[in-house]
Amino acid sequence: MSCGCGTCNECKSIKLPIGPKGPTGDKGATGSTGATGAKGPTGDAGANGADAVPLPGFFASVTPDSLPIDVDVRPQSGLNITGYTEVYDDTSSFIPATGIWTCPTTGRYDLNATCKLVAEGNWGNGFVALAIVDAASLVNVYCADYQHTDNTVTDLTITTCRQGSVINAGATIQVRFLNHSNHNYNAAIGDFITFSIRKIK
Repeated sequence: MSCGCGTCNECKSIKLPIGPKGPTGDKGATGSTGATGAKGPTGDAGANGADAVPLPGFFASVTPDSLPIDVDVRPQSGLNITGYTEVYDDTSSFIPATGIWTCPTTGRYDLNATCKLVAEGNWGNGFVALAIVDAASLVNVYCADYQHTDNTVTDLTITTCRQGSVINAGATIQVRFLNHSNHNYNAAIGDFITFSIRKIK
């Protein structure tokens, strides 16, 4: 029989029965968020996007060595400019020798023509005009501009343009020059005429 001290060998050898397990305690508080993990490897590059739909057009220029622009060109529609040098022509629709462009596709186009002409004498008493017209009828004028020469000018710079003009496939377009001054044109170094069309839609 033990003495009940709890420290002697007799007391230590006594094994007390274990009581039943108590209920589970409440869940503890959530711990702090851990550090962000390492960044994963870069994925493969995506496929290249499709090329944009090309918008065709052309640009050409001519140096008028001896354009036969007389004192009063007839008919009123003026003289067609020919002999251009192409800078580019996306659809091979322009013929430099005739100065005529044939519309390949119905759509909206920006039209532009510019001339810079220096006379050996003085232009005067009238006007000079530059126009982009329908080559078949010479009546439909897409755009035109002119310069008065009544005040005696020694050189002419005229630009005519029209943006977003609707042109049907098969229509023929050209630049025409109308001289209603009192001076015959004789080409000089630096003279040029340009003609360009660009599809915008």
